[in-house]
Amino acid sequence: MTKFYVVLTEDRHIDVQVDLFSEKDVAIDFARSEAKEYCKYPEDYQEEQEERYPGWLFYAQYSCEGSIRVIPVELDKRKEKDD
Repeated sequence: MTKFYVVLTEDRHIDVQVDLFSEKDVAIDFARSEAKEYCKYPEDYQEEQEERYPGWLFYAQYSCEGSIRVIPVELDKRKEKDD
């Protein structure tokens, strides 16, 4: 199985931005850094607990108009061969 981590940035003013990473910690650090960079006011930045969004590794809202999250994805190469 191949595992990777998808960072999804959703903002009302742009299309959804997708970034892929092979390491979980690198993906989460990137997402946190991006969210803080996009934040106009520091008090707008909010991280949510993983338990609130099952399956998500990270979620942060950087304003009322945008958020960023990290989701793990696994690809089963054997299944792809059967299709």
